[in-house]
Amino acid sequence: MFFQETKNLQLADIDVPAIFFEQILPVIDGKFAKIYLYAYYLLVSSKENEMMDNQSFANKLKLSLEEVLEAWDFLESCGVIKKHSSDNALAWDFSIEFIDLKNLYLNKSNLKTTVSTDELILLSKNENLKGMFDKIEGILKRILSYNELRTINEFMKEYNVSTDLVIEAFSFSASIKKVKTVAGSLSVLRTWYLDGVRTKEDLEQHLENRHKRYFTYRKILSLLGEYRLPTKAEEKLMDTWVDNMNFSMEVIEKAFEKSLAIKNPNLNYVNGILKNWHEKLVKRGSSPHVKPEITALEHRTKLMEAIKLENRIITDSEDKMLHYLYTAFPLDICLSAVEHLKSVNALLSIESLFTFLNSPSQIANESSSETIKLAEKADGISLSEIQDIIDEKPARQVSKTRPTKTSTLVNSKLNNEELEAKLMKKRQK
Repeated sequence: MFFQETKNLQLADIDVPAIFFEQILPVIDGKFAKIYLYAYYLLVSSKENEMMDNQSFANKLKLSLEEVLEAWDFLESCGVIKKHSSDNALAWDFSIEFIDLKNLYLNKSNLKTTVSTDELILLSKNENLKGMFDKIEGILKRILSYNELRTINEFMKEYNVSTDLVIEAFSFSASIKKVKTVAGSLSVLRTWYLDGVRTKEDLEQHLENRHKRYFTYRKILSLLGEYRLPTKAEEKLMDTWVDNMNFSMEVIEKAFEKSLAIKNPNLNYVNGILKNWHEKLVKRGSSPHVKPEITALEHRTKLMEAIKLENRIITDSEDKMLHYLYTAFPLDICLSAVEHLKSVNALLSIESLFTFLNSPSQIANESSSETIKLAEKADGISLSEIQDIIDEKPARQVSKTRPTKTSTLVNSKLNNEELEAKLMKKRQK
């Protein structure tokens, strides 16, 4: 006999326990909170979530799949949700169980915080895993907890990835993303997995295409036989070779070959070689590159945002075009060109921007031979362009204390003439 008017879901209230705002919200990332709260809203307000997977959920919030998966990892580590996968589902396709926050708060002392003794014994006996964990601790600059050891081990089993890829993920996360956490590093590893990276060779190609600067750092340090993260000073030095001197990797590799002449080759010695070559290029007017006011990464990021391509994977040729634009045009000129292309309703892409800036009289919508030729220059000054400088032998300096044979003969001849002149004067007297 009692009933209520049907509620408008858009005007309904959602009850979220105060514990979330007091205990969880202050310590989690804003995006994680956004993901948790919207998922909670879908859970209690409608059945829309029943047909939703992680990809469609990410699209709904205008986030990447990587961000959503990273949030679930973190929230599960906090104990506020649990992931449930079916037997035949993909590794990133799972359901989310929301844990009762009030019950969690009341029973938090009973939560499992350590791995079992059997698990520890198993991990300690595996030399391959021990070596991997040692390298990870070196990257993070701290000791891994037992739970972190278990999390990494379980992730490796779930995704079937090698120890080499795990180490690279921690190194990349610390160097590029500036994140030194297990969750953040495993999120990087999951993203690589989603992008099809399965082997070390796959990773090399992936890094070269999408994270060229990090790939450059790794390759340069490997020339010294070192496989580690570069220091800030080393990054700055290597950035100078690529951005300010505009040298290609083949030129840098040649400089390393020259450095083998000394007993202990190092980056400073290679820098001296490259600096010498650059100064000679500037003197003969073959190096028009002017140091930009911003870094290559900042230049690239702002251009990608202006073209609305910040969330798309770029091709190798597009990467070369972006590097060329960085070395050839100031950012304000590039952004003005983007606005012009928009105003004339031209096809907006990296290639159209590249073509327009190099040939303002035409806006090409398709690849041209001239565009391809210019793109080839985007890797920087090639080895063939400075081969004469490399082969140039240093000029010999004539010693001031030891006269040459020619100068001795000339001086001798002059002395004899002076002596003969004096004798003639005496005879005349």
